[in-house]
Amino acid sequence: MRKLICTFRSSMKAPLVFFMVFLIALSPLWAESFKISIKVDNPVEQEIAIYYYKHKNADSPNIAKIYLGDNGQVEFMFDLQEDQLVHIHYGKEVIPVFMAVPHDLKMHFDAKKIWESLHFEGEGATNNKFLADFHRKFPPQEITQFEAGYVSVDFPAELFSKFKTITPDAFRKDIVDRETAQKAFFKQQKHAPEDLIQKFEQKAKYENAVELLMYYVLNQPYWKEAKMRTEKDKNKAFRWGKYRAEDLIEEKYYQNFLKAYLFYSFLPGNPDDFDIVNLLYDHADKNLKKQAKYWLQAELMIRQYDRTGRTRLAKKHFDRYYEENPYPEFSQKVIDTYGMDLDFVPQTAAPDFVTVDLDGNTVNLADFKGKVVYISFWASWCKPCLKGFVQSEYLRKDLMDMGIVLLNVSLDKEAEVWQKTLKKHRIIGLNVLAPDMEAVQKTYGLGTLPAYHIVGKDGRFCFLSDKEGRNILEEFRGFLKKK
Repeated sequence: MRKLICTFRSSMKAPLVFFMVFLIALSPLWAESFKISIKVDNPVEQEIAIYYYKHKNADSPNIAKIYLGDNGQVEFMFDLQEDQLVHIHYGKEVIPVFMAVPHDLKMHFDAKKIWESLHFEGEGATNNKFLADFHRKFPPQEITQFEAGYVSVDFPAELFSKFKTITPDAFRKDIVDRETAQKAFFKQQKHAPEDLIQKFEQKAKYENAVELLMYYVLNQPYWKEAKMRTEKDKNKAFRWGKYRAEDLIEEKYYQNFLKAYLFYSFLPGNPDDFDIVNLLYDHADKNLKKQAKYWLQAELMIRQYDRTGRTRLAKKHFDRYYEENPYPEFSQKVIDTYGMDLDFVPQTAAPDFVTVDLDGNTVNLADFKGKVVYISFWASWCKPCLKGFVQSEYLRKDLMDMGIVLLNVSLDKEAEVWQKTLKKHRIIGLNVLAPDMEAVQKTYGLGTLPAYHIVGKDGRFCFLSDKEGRNILEEFRGFLKKK
């Protein structure tokens, strides 16, 4: 079933594969703290909502609500991993702001004429002046959502109000004209960094593509099959090869585009079909290729479980998907989402990785085949990680006495920091450092720390039960008994 949903709906967070001895808090990897200061003249209301992603693997934004003081000013501290576009909601307006890690930013506007008065100060002022100029010329639109098969696409709400009244030719012309005007704007920019201009030129390109594709999707109930096929053939403004870009897979706007393309390519199929999630999965399997295919199939498995707790799609397909998928990070995201409910796929192998110990010796995960390994991913700056080691010390000692390998993998950027931390804190187990931490992060889908995995004697993931009153030590003994 498909739905139109208000923007920024939060989804239920599914359990993780990680065995959390103590879930104290989760820290985003390599986060930097910095501040945004906002001053509003002639305020019409006190509340400001800030939408941002704590880390690039987050599925939904964090929403921080802050309130103006009597002087019309407010400050907010961010913890972000990387540069990103943050959305400031004030009244009916949405102000996109580019936050460059780790620079503070000041913004100032008059609530009665926001876009005319919007002004920035600080390291990111030039970048945000460029962004403000762009949105003065091409104002941000209110966003709504289309959903089918538990997968949702963000698109301009205005489209929903006009898609039945504007002809396909006229709509395609509107999109092409807007793209032409935007390209002219970007070409005229002389002061903003070239990489920033290219980034937002790409973003605009895919947002336009989404709007174009969703025009056809929304018209599906109203056009006959022959008309849909004819209009898709005439849609020369869109060609898949023009938009395929594997290097953009971590960008939210590109992911949104892939989902819109899935629905568009499925046409004239009906998104209201009762079995749409399976139909979309099979459609991707037969008609899409490479990264787009495997990312979308993972998304379908994840969203079904995330929204309903059902494992039907993954039970049917994950075994083959895992074997054929050349993008291990997509498989890992499915594993992380399903957690203990993925025990129906016993052949899920733990990816190998390379580390070094305190003596500089190379230590691979594969070195421990034939043993049960409890992996702890952590870092020196991660206070919940260090607190977790302290609070689980007796349990960890019992596990080690049983013959469980405690492999503590540090994701510190500097070896000296890691070594100093080990001198200050007693961390039971084999302590190693991941020289290529970004590769480990990507392979294991590590968006937050601490994170934990259990690997059996055959090199494959093991999963603890989620039963109330479980006996953790007994479950580990069970892993040791398996061949």
